Amino acid sequence: MQAECRRGAGQAVPFSDFPGYEQVTQVFRRIVSRGTYHPAYLFHGPSQMGKRRLAAAFASAIFCREVEGDFCGHCSACRRMTSGTFPDYRLIKQEGAFIKIEHTREMIGEAAIQPHEAPKKVFVLDPADRMRIEAANSLLKVLEEPFPFSIFILITSSPHAILPTIESRCQKIRFSPLPYETVAAQLMEAHALEPSAAETLARLCGGRPGLAEELAKGDFLAERDKVIEVLASVGADGELEVFRVSHQVRGSRDAAQRFFQLLIPVLRDALLLRQGGDPKGLLNQDRQEEVRSATKKFTPEELLAAWQDATECSWNLLQNASAPTQIERVLLQLCPVEKARAR
Repeated sequence: MQAECRRGAGQAVPFSDFPGYEQVTQVFRRIVSRGTYHPAYLFHGPSQMGKRRLAAAFASAIFCREVEGDFCGHCSACRRMTSGTFPDYRLIKQEGAFIKIEHTREMIGEAAIQPHEAPKKVFVLDPADRMRIEAANSLLKVLEEPFPFSIFILITSSPHAILPTIESRCQKIRFSPLPYETVAAQLMEAHALEPSAAETLARLCGGRPGLAEELAKGDFLAERDKVIEVLASVGADGELEVFRVSHQVRGSRDAAQRFFQLLIPVLRDALLLRQGGDPKGLLNQDRQEEVRSATKKFTPEELLAAWQDATECSWNLLQNASAPTQIERVLLQLCPVEKARAR
């Protein structure tokens, strides 16, 4: 990832353009209407939920002087937020595995200076859990004695990784997965998907619109079916299939991440079926029998271990872990030869 400490990187849209987030945007409307702000907000919840876009929308509502509790989209502040040139907004992102200490120091230095033209400055850190300890401690000092004209928005999908002393000084705003119907409707409108395909993708993504948008760019149904075939082959043929898959993703963490994004719900469904769960709870309802057949050689314990490892390896990829290594870690444990060795 590229490091950024950018001015006006908003690209915001009005609160009404976030269907499914009414509870969150209502909180924003009340905060902006009252004009009383907490020094820091912690936006937390699953990844790819649109937290960064809503942070920009929240900032736009703070900056806009034309509409109370929202933003008009037409005034000078709104236009410059949309174009990415508003001077009192900063987005700080990670470089490699971490947000660099120098970007945090630059942000803190700017936070101590009066806004250029808005009543407040807004600084967004995404993901805030990727600050090194020195950077986190520097931010903590500011939050202990906050500047009256600066607001910090910390975005994370791992709130447990935020320093407790920082977390306790933030107003927490949780982002929960959206209803499948809401995500499916968005996909049908944005990508002209058939209702059945849109519903399947919404389920696969667990109600996360950002992930749904990402997977919709490819032939996700065919890719999902290939993942099911891989599990069947691993259970039957063993190591050769594992190394074939790991070779395909060599040098491409994005390809490996996409594989895990489809593998995790398949493993979850396989475990649910093996334990006699309600089929209505399946994420891959249209491939119930295929999932059952592909994973019939695995025990519930093996499926649970693979699902847990796949979830962890997906996270490891975000921290620049080796793509082939992560694939092999999850799939090799399901191979007949490896299972025999473990015994």
